[in-house]
Amino acid sequence: MVIYFLSNFNHMGKKIYKMILSGLPLLVSIIGFVFLFITCYNADAYSDERIISVRADIISISGILSGIIIAYLSSKVLQIRQEKINKLPDLKELTQKLHRFRKICHKLTHSNMWAPGMESLLGNTYEGLTYFDVNENKFVNSKISEQASQFIQDKTKSNTSYLYLQLKSFESDIFFDETVYSEFEVPKYYSITILEKWIKHECGSGLYYYFDHEYSTYKNSLKLHEVIEEYQEDIIQACLYIDKERYQNQVFDNKLLAKLGTQVTTDILPRLLRLQLYIEQPLPKIITYLYIVLLLLITFGVSLPILIKVYDLDIIFDIISLSTILGTSIYLITSFYNLLRTEVDV
Repeated sequence: MVIYFLSNFNHMGKKIYKMILSGLPLLVSIIGFVFLFITCYNADAYSDERIISVRADIISISGILSGIIIAYLSSKVLQIRQEKINKLPDLKELTQKLHRFRKICHKLTHSNMWAPGMESLLGNTYEGLTYFDVNENKFVNSKISEQASQFIQDKTKSNTSYLYLQLKSFESDIFFDETVYSEFEVPKYYSITILEKWIKHECGSGLYYYFDHEYSTYKNSLKLHEVIEEYQEDIIQACLYIDKERYQNQVFDNKLLAKLGTQVTTDILPRLLRLQLYIEQPLPKIITYLYIVLLLLITFGVSLPILIKVYDLDIIFDIISLSTILGTSIYLITSFYNLLRTEVDV
């Protein structure tokens, strides 16, 4: 109990330390802004002249810094865009492999390999039930629906119905349209949400469990010999598309399906999710950070001084300009290193 308390206290202390460390540059820059603003505001006429005299310097310095930042942001955004474009072929390849796997699931769920009444049970008695609903009971603090609870407690169902539901999760019209089963390469990508759900619920692992790990128990319930020859050929062709070397000379049997399930759960789905996350990731924090700095520099270091000179505005605007640029400079100096360190952490 004491160790647990000390561990939590230590974890909380580290979080507080990080919060203070990340907020300190902003606090220091605000103090610098306030201090300079008050000092200049209460200054005499001679000081006012000196404030006005640095207006041109502020415009020059802000302009140079803005130019450097604009050049960096432009090159960085183009670099990120090119990196994402370079990843698109891999994304397309993995997506097409998952399309083919889903086609295999579609063939299996519509075959005659299942126990009698399977389609009626899950299509009528438990209409709309998904594998995700049923599998939620495996997670801590999760709530399952009343329908899922009834299904789990139903003594009349076959244990292979869990595999049936798992395969159905890959081809259900709830998430996709029928074009995914096409023989052609469909330019349709998967959302991160559904990929994360498949991985979280280990969808596809049932093929290994039922056709390898526990095949001796379920081989009489899962009648692979009942799958028509046309479906068998389609499944073999889809497997060869997924990985020609892995499935070369393979016949349609339980070992083929077990290997396929293992490959999908341990290789295809995780890699596809990583690629999808990379493609859809937002701009790095350093770009947002520098864009805000750029906005402040252009607004208060270039635009405002020019407007002051053109329209002969009050000295207070010079003070605001000078104080803001100083505060921005302090924040840039004190926080930039920590931001760089955060960005390179993997």
